[in-house]
Amino acid sequence: MSRDGSKQTMLIQTVPPGASLYVRGEKVGQSPDFIEVNRSVSPKISVATKSGIREVQLESTYRWSQSFWRNLIFVVYAPVGWLIDLATGTAWENIEPAPIKLELASDDLKKPKIERTPPEAVIAPPRSSSVAMSDEGGRALERNLRDAFSNGESRRTVRPYNETLPQFVFHDYEFSTMKLNDRRRMLKALKADVVYESSVEESRDGWVLKSEGFDAYGPGKFPGPTLRLERDSQGPRVLGLGFGLKPWWSRILPDTVGIDFVNEQLSVEVKNQLFPLTPLYGDEWWSQGLRYISSINISSTPDRRREYGSRWEFSAVPALRVSRKRLQVQNLPPPTNGTIIEKDPQFSRWNVAAGYGLEVGYLFGRHYIYLDIIPVFNWSEITWRQGGSDRSATRTAVLVTTELGYTYIFDSNWLIRLFGRAQAENNEIWSDALAARLGAEYTSTAAIGAVSGLTIGYRFDVDRFTARPLEE
Repeated sequence: MSRDGSKQTMLIQTVPPGASLYVRGEKVGQSPDFIEVNRSVSPKISVATKSGIREVQLESTYRWSQSFWRNLIFVVYAPVGWLIDLATGTAWENIEPAPIKLELASDDLKKPKIERTPPEAVIAPPRSSSVAMSDEGGRALERNLRDAFSNGESRRTVRPYNETLPQFVFHDYEFSTMKLNDRRRMLKALKADVVYESSVEESRDGWVLKSEGFDAYGPGKFPGPTLRLERDSQGPRVLGLGFGLKPWWSRILPDTVGIDFVNEQLSVEVKNQLFPLTPLYGDEWWSQGLRYISSINISSTPDRRREYGSRWEFSAVPALRVSRKRLQVQNLPPPTNGTIIEKDPQFSRWNVAAGYGLEVGYLFGRHYIYLDIIPVFNWSEITWRQGGSDRSATRTAVLVTTELGYTYIFDSNWLIRLFGRAQAENNEIWSDALAARLGAEYTSTAAIGAVSGLTIGYRFDVDRFTARPLEE
C-alpha cells in the first residue's frame, strides 16, 4: 500500500567527507551522498576506513499509517498485507536525523572524494498556477544565472532547464510539499550540487518570480534572482483574440484534442426488451482501423504542475464529441400482424454532442481523477435504405452525459485518459427511424449508451509569458 516500497533514500555524511559507503557489501557511493537503504527492523550501512569496514547500526520504527492502517482497509485480508510488509521490510521506517553524520579520524579515509569543479546547479520548475508561466520562469532563471556565473559572481555551472525538467516531472516534484524520501530520490537522480527553487506571486502589474538556491547535501542557501513575468501579447490566441484569462477561468476554453478508443455498448428498448446496436465495419483497411475509434474528443485538462502537491478542482468544463457509426439492430421479434420485416436492420448514425458542465477532480502530480456531469446539446442523424432509396431522420435534444475517469499527463503535454461514460443517447430519433423502417409496432421506448475506453490526447497551451529582470 506504500509507494515508497522496501527501500528508503538517505543522506549520509562523514566528517571529513569522502568515505566509501557500502550496503550489504556493495559499494553505493562516497559521502556525502544519497544512498538507498533497505527498510528493516535493524537497518545497517558500512563505511570503509583504513582500519577496515566500520558498520553503522541505524534505528527504525513501525509504519502504523502506511502499513497497519492501510492494510486494515482490506479487513479479512489485512493479515496477508501485514505479513508481506514485514517480509519485505516495507513495514519499517528507517529513522534518520537529517542528515546522518559519521565522525571519522582526519587520516582515516582510504581515498578522498574528488569534488566536482565547478559545482553544478539545476533549476526546479517554479511554483506557479500554470505550466506556461512555470516553464518561462524556469528558462528565464537559467539565462539569468548563466549570465551571473559567467561574470564571476559564483563558481558554478547551470544545466539547461529543459534538460533537467523531465527528471523533476518524473519524480512528481512539488516544491516544499514533497515527502523527504521522494525528494532525496529526485536529488540522487539529478546528481546536482545546488537546486534553485522559486515561486511566482501575482502583483499589481503582472507576476514576480522570487528564487533561492539550496545546497543538495547540506543546509546552505544561496540568493537567487528576482524576475518579472508578463503575459505575451503575441502568445496563443483564440479566433484571433488574446483573452488573457486567469488560469482558473481559462479552463472554460477547450485545450485538449484526443481520439477515443472504446468499447461502446448501445441498445434500444422495444416491447420492453433491450436489443443491442452492434457496430458494423467494412473490409477496407481504413474501416478496420476505425473499429475501436469512437470519436474525436475536444475537452479541457488542468495544468499538470500546480502551486501545491495535491489540489481539488471544481470547474465548468467544455465537451465536444463527433462520431459516425454504422449500426445493426439484432434479433428483433416478428410483428404480431404477420407482416414480413427485416430481422436485423442496419442504420448509419451521425452524432454531435457539445456542452458545458461541472467537473469535480483531484490533481496530484501528473495524475488526475475526475467526475463530469455535463448537459449537452445533442444532434443526431440516422439514415437507412428503404424501397431502393435513402431515407433519414434528424433530431436535436438537450441530454446529460456523466463520465468518471483518470488522466495521466506526460511532460510533453501528451496524455492518456481512462474513462467510463454514461453516454447521452436520443431516444426520439431511434423511435422515428425504427417506426419508419419497421412500423409503429417497433417504436423504441428507451435508448441507452455506455462507453468505456481510453483517450489519447494532446493538451496545448492557451497562454504564453515573457520574463525580464525586476527593475530596482
